[in-house]
Amino acid sequence: MITETPDVAQALGVAERRWPGVPRGQLLKRLIREGAESVRGDTESVLEDRMARILAAAGGFDDCFNPALREELREDWPA
Repeated sequence: MITETPDVAQALGVAERRWPGVPRGQLLKRLIREGAESVRGDTESVLEDRMARILAAAGGFDDCFNPALREELREDWPA
């Protein structure tokens, strides 16, 4: 059961304009489905953008460190 708060009422009003004549229960289902698709799309876009930025930066700092530094640091680590 969903309480019809002002936010829910507003969302149902928007849904009724988009899907006129559809029962309120079905409107809620459609809103939930549409919302999930929107969030999924946004999430995938964010992840794709993040990965593209990581790949673009990969290897961009190779010249910042002495190539022997990794081996020097490993000597300090316990085996």
